[in-house]
Amino acid sequence: MKLESVITSDQIQNETHSSSKKNQSMILACIGVVFGDIGTSPLYALKTSFSLCGLDANALNILGITSLIIWSLLLIVSYKYFFWVMPIHNKGEGGLISLMARCLENEKSEKMKRIVLALTFIGIGFFIGDGMITPAISVMSAVEGLSVYSPSLANYVVPVSLSILILLFTLQHKGSFVLGSVFGYFIVLWFLWLAGLGVAQIIKDPSILKALNPIWGLRFILKYPSGAFLAFGGIILAVTGCEALYADLGHFGIKPIKISWFFIVLPCLMLNYLGQATLLLINPDYLNNIFYQLVPFEWIPFSVLIATIASVIASQSIISGIFSIVRHCIMLDFIPRLKIKHTSSDYIGQVYIPSINYTLLILCCLIVQIFQNSDRLSHAYGLSVVGTMLITSILLFLIIKKNIFINTYKRYLAFAIITVFIMIDLLFLGSSLIKFFEGGWVTIVISVLIYAIIDTWISGRKMIDNISKLKAFKIKDYLKKNVHSEKRLVPGTAVFFNRSSNIIPTSFDTYIQNNPYSHEKIIFLTVHVTYQPRTIPSKNMTIEEIHDNIWSVVVHYGYKQTPDIQKALKWFCENVHEIDLQNIQFYFSQQIFLVGKHPFKRKVQRTLFQYLSKISLRSTDFFKIPHSHLIELGAYTKI
Repeated sequence: MKLESVITSDQIQNETHSSSKKNQSMILACIGVVFGDIGTSPLYALKTSFSLCGLDANALNILGITSLIIWSLLLIVSYKYFFWVMPIHNKGEGGLISLMARCLENEKSEKMKRIVLALTFIGIGFFIGDGMITPAISVMSAVEGLSVYSPSLANYVVPVSLSILILLFTLQHKGSFVLGSVFGYFIVLWFLWLAGLGVAQIIKDPSILKALNPIWGLRFILKYPSGAFLAFGGIILAVTGCEALYADLGHFGIKPIKISWFFIVLPCLMLNYLGQATLLLINPDYLNNIFYQLVPFEWIPFSVLIATIASVIASQSIISGIFSIVRHCIMLDFIPRLKIKHTSSDYIGQVYIPSINYTLLILCCLIVQIFQNSDRLSHAYGLSVVGTMLITSILLFLIIKKNIFINTYKRYLAFAIITVFIMIDLLFLGSSLIKFFEGGWVTIVISVLIYAIIDTWISGRKMIDNISKLKAFKIKDYLKKNVHSEKRLVPGTAVFFNRSSNIIPTSFDTYIQNNPYSHEKIIFLTVHVTYQPRTIPSKNMTIEEIHDNIWSVVVHYGYKQTPDIQKALKWFCENVHEIDLQNIQFYFSQQIFLVGKHPFKRKVQRTLFQYLSKISLRSTDFFKIPHSHLIELGAYTKI
């Protein structure tokens, strides 16, 4: 069933007709960026599934678990994401923020808005938790091949893993724009290596192909229901990184992602899992590190090398994803403003956030030190993966609930299918929670902390806005009383930044009360970031002349854009009213918050908000206002 009514008139750019060479390079880049995470899952998914369920590696169990892994790839990735999630985009963009925006379209219920935002923030917490664990488990799983080559090297797994992670994070400031073309070749080589290892085993015992029949998965569930329930905690690891398919939709478009998945990635993954299962049928004792048992002994060093490179690429992709989603949250004022560095002049989405980078580095290294091996860490990893998937399914349900299908039959059929997805996600979630005290707590702690930061920041900003509205005058009322005061006019333009376009900013009141002069032209400038990924500021400027030579200007940006104040003023000068761009004075109000006496819970939250405000980048630095044209006025506010 198609979601024809979901797709807007804005078609994804990458689906337009293009040359064969361009399509090939796009597919190569797509494989390098999108599929690194799910491509490293064979390192640990099958062995973790057996480890969690505690069952012997006999024929039924091997066929059953392998069948469940393969059908998880088919149902969750191939069907759920490609045919249900990805068509619901936001002007070609995917990801949690896009789903949130679609849920909030024309939504009038404040209660529903709060629910959608809360779900999104929880999902962001799970996604960032995933990003902290992915580098640790991927790199450790790859390096653990050293112990298969020589047991004496087992003690070097943790130090080598830590060294690779430290190198990975310290090089982030260089940027990741090379991911697409250069890394794509390595990931293609990795998938071909996976397929080759699998085929080499399958030809020894083709009976393993019976696992393609889902009946074997059902037999396993019916015979060992409790064991199967526990095994789902490992099976979920086979679909890690499926969120990347949706998150990177805007970078590549659905066509290259589909071609990459169905013609390269999926077949190679299935062949490798079937190869691992074949080897277990031949010798169940190989279960401990089944992936590297596929590799001929003399090829293990090469396999460790290529697996490590693939793991680094997978880690790089998720780290870049975290930088992107944090930047989007900053633009939407969900979290404090942080220093953002653009690492590529060609790709505006390539960003580096130093504070986030080093936080991830410290936490990744701590995770490696605490868990010591990939088996233990997999308990935490599964929970972060299924948490993000569950939030995606719930938001998808809410979107469909609104008005996607006109036909009643299709509407109820869609509800039924999405409900099944949610039930499957809940099954995976329940299985992952069983191991809460053995590692799952890490994901929960990270998600709760992220949610607390976002909720505290948003609540605090609303509180400050309410305080400002109570104290401030409406612009037009204020100007009637003060604009005709006898003041000496000086050449030039004064620009006052304002969070709300209808009230007087504190900086302007201070300016009027303390200066004997006034600029010839005055602009009240408000920057408004929408839930759309992109806008054209020159076509999305709300301009009102509220008095002679006094304007209220609201510039609208999308959450994926970087506000350019100078460019907006230049457009104003060329199309609305001429101003001297070299003779502009910018005025900002810098608020300093003081926490008053409150009950313990409220005091903790407001103290956290006070701290977040201190570390937040100043508006003047965020908007890159030249210091030579800047006057910043401080004000204390009691909260």
